[in-house]
Amino acid sequence: MNKQQLEQARALALRDYTTILSSEKLTDGAEMFLARNPELEGCMAQGETPEAAQSSLLEARIDYIYFLLEDGLPVPDPTGEVTSGLTARTPTK
Repeated sequence: MNKQQLEQARALALRDYTTILSSEKLTDGAEMFLARNPELEGCMAQGETPEAAQSSLLEARIDYIYFLLEDGLPVPDPTGEVTSGLTARTPTK
């Protein structure tokens, strides 16, 4: 990894991206949380708690932005939208 690009990716990842957090009940009854940044299409992470999902999302966002920089692609700006609470989903049969 290019150290300079990695540091740039870390700095960019700390910007105020919209985070959407949702929960889903798994078939075994456990709850899983999914966090995503809609400005960064496909950038998402999961965790057993909302905090774990958001922490994992930061790491995913750093990697996502790093690879955009590495490929010479533009890094989308945060939209500054405010998110509202959790949305819950139940498994489909």
